[in-house]
Amino acid sequence: MATLAQQRQAIRDGITASRAATGADERRAIGQRLVNERRGIKEDLNALEKSPRRSAQLPRVERRGGVPPAMGVGHWNPSRLPSGGGGLTSPIEEVSRTLHPPRVVWSSDGLVAFSLQRTNELVMRDAQGVEETRIFPNAP
Repeated sequence: MATLAQQRQAIRDGITASRAATGADERRAIGQRLVNERRGIKEDLNALEKSPRRSAQLPRVERRGGVPPAMGVGHWNPSRLPSGGGGLTSPIEEVSRTLHPPRVVWSSDGLVAFSLQRTNELVMRDAQGVEETRIFPNAP
């Protein structure tokens, strides 16, 4: 029976022998062959093109010089302002609130459950007495 060291030596010799067939010279030859094949394909494709390529140049544009400094000019037109106010005026007070029916929500591990009741409609009044109603969907 061979010792462990002898078994490892036999494995190493087998791997070395199998790799010797694909030595550095052979790998270089394979790489050069691939490069030559690519060159041949490129030359074949270029031969298919009928018209020779010419490098197009952009037309020359005369220089115009720099832009002189200037002041910005704006025109005020008060008629373009929106009519009326818009939005709510602080402070905002809650007038009423309605709720969706309660639902039971479970934790992701299923160990904890709790009841959840979301807002359905919220009515608010601002400082000028304007009422605003917000309606919320009962999202899952």
